[in-house]
Amino acid sequence: MSTLTLKAFDIPTIARYSVGLDELFDTLSRSVNAGSNSNYPPYNIIRHDEHRYSVEIAVAGFKEDEIEITTHEGYLTVEGQQKTKVGDLDGPVYLHHGISKRDFRKTWPLGNHVEVTAATFADGILTVALERIVPEEMKPKKIAINSKKR
Repeated sequence: MSTLTLKAFDIPTIARYSVGLDELFDTLSRSVNAGSNSNYPPYNIIRHDEHRYSVEIAVAGFKEDEIEITTHEGYLTVEGQQKTKVGDLDGPVYLHHGISKRDFRKTWPLGNHVEVTAATFADGILTVALERIVPEEMKPKKIAINSKKR
């Protein structure tokens, strides 16, 4: 039995053989382009149910005012910038510095109608709550059937 292996994923080429799937291919392109080679800081993505998700990011050593969360054009971005650099003259003198604390920027593409609903910071973990909020006009509607007598 042979297995099919996808060696190249050329979205524009595949897209030209479809009709009406532009949004799907745009989302795939954003996902591919948002990928980062950095594994820092480590994070979890959790699906709580069909419409609720959260992203947990390990930000040990950062203070709340050193972290910024933004959404823009379908992307969630979390950035951490140290205000005090290791080795600053007025900062602490580390004999061993094993907890990584370096500036970072992580970006994730968001699905349609996904919005940030909250952000919490506790025990070195930043949790960003996300929810898919579908507008009323896009939700399924039942259509009443009127019967006519002839």
